Amino acid sequence: MKLKDLAFFKKKNVYGKSSKAPAKNEKRDNVRNQREHLVCLLADNHIRLTPRPEFLNKLDDRAVDAVKTKFFKNYKNWCKFLGRKHSLRLSQGAEDIQQQKILYMGF
Repeated sequence: MKLKDLAFFKKKNVYGKSSKAPAKNEKRDNVRNQREHLVCLLADNHIRLTPRPEFLNKLDDRAVDAVKTKFFKNYKNWCKFLGRKHSLRLSQGAEDIQQQKILYMGF
């Protein structure tokens, strides 16, 4: 008997016919985990705000700003080290600036 005939050495596809299916599922799960992580960070910062926000069921702008600062601090420091200006841009004076910041962090 040759070694290549042993079941241990045979290549098997444990996921069925298509080996690409797990990668697609993993990508979807990674996106879900990242979204959940962002929501948890926002909720955690919102709950810890002092003075307490007037409405606990509406996300406070201070929480969004704190999370945005944490998210992009390393990027800004890296740009500063390289002697370049960062490319983070948000439109000023927009009514939905909070939503824009959250979407920007999500990307």
